Amino acid sequence: MTTQNRGASPPIVSRTFDPKIASAKDWTAYHAYRRLRAAEEVPDDPIIPDHVRQRDMIKDWPLTENHYRIATIDGGIAGTLVAWTRRPGSDDYGAHARYIGASIGVRRDQRRRGVGTAMLRELQTMMHARGNEIVTTVTHITDGIAYLEAIGAALKQREVENRLAIADVPTGLIAQWTTIGDVTPDLRWEVHAGRVPLERYEALVPQMTVLVNDQPREGLDHPPWRIDMPQIRAWYADMDVNGGAHIMVLLIAGETVAAISEAIWFPEFPDRADQQLTGVAAAYRGRGLAKAVKAKLIEIVQASLPSVGLITTTNAAVNGAMLAVNTRLGFKPHRDQRTYQMTRDQIDAVLDRAR
Repeated sequence: MTTQNRGASPPIVSRTFDPKIASAKDWTAYHAYRRLRAAEEVPDDPIIPDHVRQRDMIKDWPLTENHYRIATIDGGIAGTLVAWTRRPGSDDYGAHARYIGASIGVRRDQRRRGVGTAMLRELQTMMHARGNEIVTTVTHITDGIAYLEAIGAALKQREVENRLAIADVPTGLIAQWTTIGDVTPDLRWEVHAGRVPLERYEALVPQMTVLVNDQPREGLDHPPWRIDMPQIRAWYADMDVNGGAHIMVLLIAGETVAAISEAIWFPEFPDRADQQLTGVAAAYRGRGLAKAVKAKLIEIVQASLPSVGLITTTNAAVNGAMLAVNTRLGFKPHRDQRTYQMTRDQIDAVLDRAR
């Protein structure tokens, strides 16, 4: 699909970017644009290599579909829309059909020329065509916050990305905290370094799903959070081909998951790992188990991934207990992240006014 905003001078041309059929010239332009945007938005972060980004954009995942639109001015990419939706026909599609995730980006030297509006129109068209009613978008940059608030998007959740230089962990703290799990007679450790056997993973999913849904979400409108084995199998198969590690540590009482912490690592960024879910079952809270599993996770990361010196994690700003644990470990706030939502009707009204 190609559209033009004829009110702009020079005109903005919007079109679909299909990773599966894009030419070498298209990819060169796209990578140049995304590298520029990365330098503008996250200058301190490593940039995903071109071949990795291209490989990931081409790949099909069992539960989600990605959609790409670009806006050009004089042939150069000025802005993009990336959107993701539940794949029709996948498990639990009905609960997800109302929702769409999206990210609109505009290079700094092309702002205030209608590029953001052009991409918002692309999103509007997509939502009407697919029947999506609510869009969710995340930003950490001030320009993005200002734009979303100007068009009436509602702030639904605040999060904090925290970073830990492992060398900064207070001496003796890891050993002290892991001892909580070692000396708790009703609990035993279960550790998986690299992969979780898929049969075991499947057995853990029901309890992990409860813990995921128990995380603070503030006012975010969303379908029930699920851990889906088709997606896990596809992710593991991808890691088997392209490399990567998934580390999971648990404290188990009989067959009950009392506490869990996990991290993922990708070979493209060998110096860092990203901590994912840390959760403690309601019946086991107040015993220091979050500290125990987070410390054990760091211990296993150090042992199995010696190149890692930095661990990142993102926590809801209202999750004071977990933020306090992170602070004691030595995590430092790196940047704030905000999640906004708008309805399709609100977008229609914004664009009607823009006309």
